[in-house]
Amino acid sequence: MKIFIKIFTVLLFFSFGACKKSSTDTIENKTIVGKWRLVKSCGCNTCMEYNTSHTQVLEFLQNGQLKISEQFGDPLRYCNATYTINQQPSGNILSVSLDSTCGISFPIDSLINTQTTTTLILAEPGAPCASQDTYTATR
Repeated sequence: MKIFIKIFTVLLFFSFGACKKSSTDTIENKTIVGKWRLVKSCGCNTCMEYNTSHTQVLEFLQNGQLKISEQFGDPLRYCNATYTINQQPSGNILSVSLDSTCGISFPIDSLINTQTTTTLILAEPGAPCASQDTYTATR
């Protein structure tokens, strides 16, 4: 009986050690670090392409800081924020916390649909019309 208890205890110990990380763990994603320029925004079966006079630039820093600059007409606006990327069952979620003085509208949580070294596509989970924004790296 003592041997059974010892074996059970050892198996129980190793089973907890083998558990995979929680689905809300922050993941390291160094490929997002850098500047990304909004080139296209789609929603409700309509897409809008952006040029250099009407744009948004996201600058992800390695320390979790995010700088957003936006110009849709005048003036050029800036915003500071922090970000994390969390692994969820639906995919990687970019979570953004905007500075309290920020005058820029940006989704708090975005699903990372695609991420390569040159393209970043963010979608708003639960948004109507499958809204998504496409960014190009400007590094």
